[in-house]
Amino acid sequence: RESAAMKGYETIISKYPYTSMAPEAQFRIAAALEQDRKFEDAFNAYQNLITRYRQSPQFSEALDRQYGIATLSRTKRTGRTLGFKVKLGPQELIAMLKQIIANAPQGVHAAEAQFEIASIYEDEGQHDQAIAAYREAVRLQPTNVDAYYGLGVAAERKGLDDEAIAAFREVIRRRPD
Repeated sequence: RESAAMKGYETIISKYPYTSMAPEAQFRIAAALEQDRKFEDAFNAYQNLITRYRQSPQFSEALDRQYGIATLSRTKRTGRTLGFKVKLGPQELIAMLKQIIANAPQGVHAAEAQFEIASIYEDEGQHDQAIAAYREAVRLQPTNVDAYYGLGVAAERKGLDDEAIAAFREVIRRRPD
């Protein structure tokens, strides 16, 4: 039954791509894949909607769902077992997060995604990339105290004392408690 629905959605998209039903069909394909825990496929299906139907009512929700998939993939076992991926690797996650930023650079998830990228680099011990990513997170969202703190920690680990001190001062200034 699900397979028939998916084929129906795919038919709508291929035969009637310019109708109002096409983005809805694409969204339903992505949501079904997400429900089936096929997160990478779902992310890509949402990406198809975002790329092809930027003006659709589902655009914002597709961005939200992509961000949810990326953050879930960062923290939980998301894939299958028995020889298949169980959790996405850091580079795959970074690629997803960068795609989210590219989809809506001024969107609500851009700064959050950039912070996640910085955190991944930090977790991987890639301090130069972490510092650059934290700088970008601060630029995108100057009120993000966690980004300043992450920048301070990463800069301190690299021996960039002036930058670390400046970042920690900003943390104290923005959150004096």
